[in-house]
Amino acid sequence: MTYAMRARVGAVLAGVAVVVGSGEAVAKASTTRSVAKLQKDIKTLRGQLAVVKKQLASVAVVAGAPAAADLTEYARLDVEQVFTAAQRVNNVFSISPFGATSASPSTGGALNIDNSKATGAGAVIYSNAGAEAAGRLLNVRVDNPAFPIAAAQVAYAGAGDGLEVVSTSTGTSSNALSVVSHNPNDTAVGIRGAETGRGTAKITHVGTGNDANAAAISLLLSGSGTAAQGIFLDSPGAGTTGRLLNFRNAGVPQITASADGVLYARGGVAVGNSQAASAITGALMRKVEIFDASGRSLGFIPVYAEID
Repeated sequence: MTYAMRARVGAVLAGVAVVVGSGEAVAKASTTRSVAKLQKDIKTLRGQLAVVKKQLASVAVVAGAPAAADLTEYARLDVEQVFTAAQRVNNVFSISPFGATSASPSTGGALNIDNSKATGAGAVIYSNAGAEAAGRLLNVRVDNPAFPIAAAQVAYAGAGDGLEVVSTSTGTSSNALSVVSHNPNDTAVGIRGAETGRGTAKITHVGTGNDANAAAISLLLSGSGTAAQGIFLDSPGAGTTGRLLNFRNAGVPQITASADGVLYARGGVAVGNSQAASAITGALMRKVEIFDASGRSLGFIPVYAEID
């Protein structure tokens, strides 16, 4: 319950106490007061009870109680959450079940929230705290290395996104999503898809006109003595018949690599190891076949043993 609801329940309980006290006072005074005065007091008491009854019904609606009979439990739970300042340093609400709880993703768990009959959010954690905040809004932690299943799972069958992270931060060290793995034996991030016309992973960089040093993908191989590969692509088994590499600019293929390993560069191939020469003096040793954008052979480039 929210603090507003707690205050509301507290007010209702206080009203009940007032009404009960009034009833006791009326009973004690019944032997000395006149009949007319007693009837007036009873009428007033009935009016007070009617007001409390309406307040109880209102609290039941706010709390989402299915029946008036359940209101006592709602109020009791809320009253028990009123702690002193010293007690508030501890958990406000703690659940420590004993024995096995159901592993069902819909009806199990030590805590289960069924939002099927509601149209709003199932659970909301909100904070407007500033630099003084010292704890995460949500923390899932598993300390036992033998724990065999995922620490958190989102099972989704809707029409939107299964998981959405939206960040409006402008900090230079604030990632929208940060994944850190210290496991040397498995992949840090595993993505598996079954698309027919989309990429399994798609990264879109939105240009600003001042992003010459930005990149859609930035790779870094660090660590002393690393021998890691920058990019590794494999199609095991029967392999793929599609291009192993396809770089396009303005919708036009610029660099491609076919399934057979034919490399195409639309703008030409530049090399940094050319040497000045005036004549060919060596024997013809090899020839390199050249292809066009469609993979058709254009001929061969000769390779000589020596040049002058």
